[in-house]
Amino acid sequence: MAHSSAFAALLKVQALASARSFASTFYSIILPSFLFVIFGLVFRIDAEYAVFFLPGMMGVMASSDALFAVGPVIKAYYQQGIVREFKNYPVPTAWLFVTFIMVRLVVVAISSALLVALSALLFGYMPGPATLALYGAGVMLCFAIYAFLALAISFWGARDGRDQGLISAYYFLGMFLSDAYFVLSARGAWLDAVGYAFPLKPVLQIMRGDASALLPAAIWAVLAVSAALFILSRVRFARAA
Repeated sequence: MAHSSAFAALLKVQALASARSFASTFYSIILPSFLFVIFGLVFRIDAEYAVFFLPGMMGVMASSDALFAVGPVIKAYYQQGIVREFKNYPVPTAWLFVTFIMVRLVVVAISSALLVALSALLFGYMPGPATLALYGAGVMLCFAIYAFLALAISFWGARDGRDQGLISAYYFLGMFLSDAYFVLSARGAWLDAVGYAFPLKPVLQIMRGDASALLPAAIWAVLAVSAALFILSRVRFARAA
C-alpha cells in the first residue's frame, strides 16, 4: 500500500512538472493542433485528403515528443545527479523513468485526441473504431522507436552537446521525407528509398493500412533498442572506469 501511494505521488509530481512546463505544453499539445489547422486551411484539406493527412500529423507529433522530451530529459536526470539522489529514497529508481514515460504517453494521447477532434470538426473526417485503434497502435509504436533513438543520440552526445543539433536535423528531415504531409516519394524512386532512413515512414504506412511496412518498422524497432542499449552500456562502462 505504501509503495502504491509513493508511485501515485511520484506520478503526480511528474504530471505537475509537465503541466507547468510551457515548452512541454506548447510543443506537444498546442503546436501540433495549430499546425494541423493552419496546414488544413492553407491547403484546403477535405475529408478525402484528411485520411492521409491526419495520421501523418499524429506520427510527426509522436516522434517530436519522443525525440525532444524523452532522450534529453533522461540524460538531464543523470547529468544533474537526479538519478543518484533518487537512489537514496526507499522506492525503485525505475519508477522515476516509468512515471515520466507514463506522463509523456498521456500527453501524446491528449494531443492525438485533439487532432482527431479537429479533423472531424474542420475537415469532416472522423475515423472509425478500427481505424482509431490502428492510429493508436501506430502512435505508440512511433513514440517507442523514437524514444529509444532519442536515448541513443542523447547519451552519444552527452559530453559535448552535439546531440541537440543531430536530433533537430533528424526530426525535420524525417518530417518532410517520410510522406507525412504529402507523397514526396512519388517524385522519384530515390526519394522513396531515402524515406526509409526514418522510422516515421513505415509507421505511417502501417497507420494508413499498408501491412507490408510491418517488416521495416520491426527492423527499425530492433535497431533503435539495440543502439540505445549499446550506447547506454558504454556510458556506464566509461563512468565505472
